[in-house]
Amino acid sequence: MVNVHEKQSTETVSKIRAEVGANATLEHRYCDMTDLIQVQEVFSALCDELPRLDLCIFGSGIDQEHFTTDLHCIDAYFGMMWLGHFYASNLLWPLLRRTSRIPDTPAPRVIFEAPGQQRRQSLSDGSSSSDEEDLRLTAEVNSEIFRRSKTTLLLGVRHGLAERIVKRHHDNIYVLAVQPSKNAADGAAQPRRDSHWQPSDLCDHVLDTLSKDAEFAVRSSSRIVLYAATSDDVESKYLNGAYLVDVVSFLPSLLL
Repeated sequence: MVNVHEKQSTETVSKIRAEVGANATLEHRYCDMTDLIQVQEVFSALCDELPRLDLCIFGSGIDQEHFTTDLHCIDAYFGMMWLGHFYASNLLWPLLRRTSRIPDTPAPRVIFEAPGQQRRQSLSDGSSSSDEEDLRLTAEVNSEIFRRSKTTLLLGVRHGLAERIVKRHHDNIYVLAVQPSKNAADGAAQPRRDSHWQPSDLCDHVLDTLSKDAEFAVRSSSRIVLYAATSDDVESKYLNGAYLVDVVSFLPSLLL
């Protein structure tokens, strides 16, 4: 796990090791995805250290109300939603390519999680009409920047990675964009995956833990991520570059 949330990640590592064993090969590395120097250092090291990489999930992590810029004076929406993750995927690509060439190995998958809706700033009770107008104009600008960055992510996955890299170089690698549902009812309404399926290795346990985490399901349903990561449909229907949103329509395939 690579992110800036050290406490949360440490707790997650401990929880998974308690389930699958203390010797589970699982660790957290700190990296601010808006700091391209950190991204280069962390992901270059991972590319050199890891013997293979079968699945990589990038989460955009957009959860801000105000427009701001990152360390490189790039707007934070664009930097966090796409640029840092795109750079990381490029640094990992040699490792993904090596993995794809191992005999009898499923094609590696790279998944980009796109955010759903942008957070909106709320007004205080004592706000004046001029404050409301300023907030409305600011929200419109931020919303446009947010939508532009999200569109960049979706087009970058399809036309940048899938079309210009995977297809042009005949790589046996699948790249997808997904949008997990943030509707609590979506997560609560879905049958639990483990009623049909049991985890067999560490990666399966990680995915299974996420799928059974009620709090995680309320914040952001993991169903579509699990589908993109594990379903045979990705290869049989050649979903390279696809943008998957509708959890319900894909659920039967996920449970097969």
